[in-house]
Formats: sequence, structure tokens, C-alpha cells
Amino acid sequence: ELQIALRTAAPADHARGLLRVARLFLDLKKPAMALIALAELAKLPDAPSTAAEARYLAGLANDSLGKSALALADFAEAVRLKPDAPWASDAQIRLAWLSLDAHQAVLAEKAARAALAAKLEPAQQETARLALLQAQLDQQQWEPALATAKVLSDSQPSQETRGTLLYDQAWVYDKQGKADEAIPLWERFANDYPKATGADTALLRVADARLKAEKYDEARERYSRLASDYPTSRLAGEARYKLGIALYNLNRPAEAAAEFDRAAAEKNAGAYVPLALYWAGVAYDKADRKPDAIARFEKLAAGYPKHERTANAKVRLAALKAVQGN
Repeated sequence: ELQIALRTAAPADHARGLLRVARLFLDLKKPAMALIALAELAKLPDAPSTAAEARYLAGLANDSLGKSALALADFAEAVRLKPDAPWASDAQIRLAWLSLDAHQAVLAEKAARAALAAKLEPAQQETARLALLQAQLDQQQWEPALATAKVLSDSQPSQETRGTLLYDQAWVYDKQGKADEAIPLWERFANDYPKATGADTALLRVADARLKAEKYDEARERYSRLASDYPTSRLAGEARYKLGIALYNLNRPAEAAAEFDRAAAEKNAGAYVPLALYWAGVAYDKADRKPDAIARFEKLAAGYPKHERTANAKVRLAALKAVQGN
């Protein structure tokens, strides 16, 4: 009905009416139809008076259609044309996140700060400050990022955001070489957000710290948890290998050898496969299972002839075979 009425409307009313049509189509989840209305609007003599809002609506439509580059350009132009519009804060927040996706951290920071300079609802403030935090992380602005994270933490954020803040703060402390500050945060994140992306990384960081401190039983528990709770993780192979190291240092060579074997069989173990084969041989030798030790050393020598552990494996292999021969 609105579209029919607009056929005989005055130019100014026609332009405002087409904006309303575009909004209605967006509300109906029909972004392509909204873009058609906006294209019709652009042809009108009165189009300049509505250009800023039209670009904002085009940004919403293009974003819904997955056309991120177009949406980014639309939002940038919309806030340039009318930075004090009622919708400008929303446009700035969307511009910030789209800029992050486009690896334009400087633009993202500028947009997030512009949004935060306005009066925002609590949910909008949280979203804008999260964008600012990510922009600072992308630019390796470690201290500003920690300051932004503290402001967010003090603002009673959502449960999901609290998890993000724990992860990001731990990650920054790691980057700064401040393990004493990072490890408690990694542990909290792993315990409180076991299903979140990055929980496996958090567990690995904690386990590695325990292993480095020679707290082998604590390391064993965390490596074991990572391997069992996240079997498809890209870190599973590394976790099993290091679980073997912890068990070996706990003087449990047979169990260690079994974990080394599992690590070597992991499809995502990568560079840990030859290391796992070597230490499996060492562990089997210590457990007095000489044939198994020989088999692992032979597999390492055949599959990884240039690996740094292969020369030593060959020496051990010759000694084992000499003993077997006797």
C-alpha cells in the first residue's frame, strides 16, 4: 500500500517513503528488496536529503546478504555524511566489526571510539568496547588492551564476554612474558568455559606451566584431560606426547610409552610424531620391553632419517640389537 501511495507523492515525501519501504523490507528479512527500494530512491531529485540514512540501510542490507565489503563502504559513508544521526552509533559499531573482519584494525579502533563517545545502551557499550579491545589486540597495543579489558570487566558484562576477557587477558600476559599473571586466567577459563573455543589452548598453557615447574602429576592430569575431553582438537597429539613426558618423569615408563604411541598415531600430531617415536623407544627400553623399543627406533630411522633424534635412536638401536644378539 505504501508503494502504491508513493507513486503520486511529492518528491520529498517520495524519498522519505522509500526509506520507510526499505526499512520494512529489512524488518521482513528481505534485504534484496530493500536494496531495490534504495536504488529507486537514488534516482529521485530529493535523494541527497536522504543519502546518509539510505547508505546506512544499504549497509544493513548488504551485511545481511554477506556482502561485507559493500556494507563496510556503506556504513563508512553514512557516518561521514551524518555523524550525529540517531542511527550513527549503530553504524559505527557495525563499521568497527566489519573493519576487524577486513583486517583494518586502525579503522576499527576509530569507529569503536566514535561509537563510545556517544550515549549508548549497556549492550551497545559492551559490543563497541569489545570491538575496541579486538582492534587493540590486532595492533599489539598490549597495555591499552588490558585497560579496555578492565573497563569491560568492571561493567558487569555478559557471561560470554567474561569468558572472552579471561582468554584475551591471559593471551596478552603470555605475549608480555608474564606467565605468573597468565596461568591463573588460563586455568579459570578452562574450568569455567570448557565448551568455549580456546578451552583446549588454555588447558595446554596450564599443563605446560606445570611441566616446566616439574609438577609432573599436575601436568599429567591436565594433559590427560585435554586429550580425553578434546579428542578432535588440533592440540590432541601434542597433549598426548607431553602426557607421555609427564608419565616418564613420574617413573611410569610403560604408561608413558603407551601415550607416546597414541601421540605418534594422532593425525594432527605433526612434528611431535618423530619425537613420540623416539621417546616411545626410550620408555619401552626402560620398561624392559626391548622388542617394542627396537620397533619404535626402527620406525623413526626409516620414516625420519634426517630428524635430530634419529642419530641417537640409531645408537640406542645398535645397543639394543647387540644385547638381543647376546
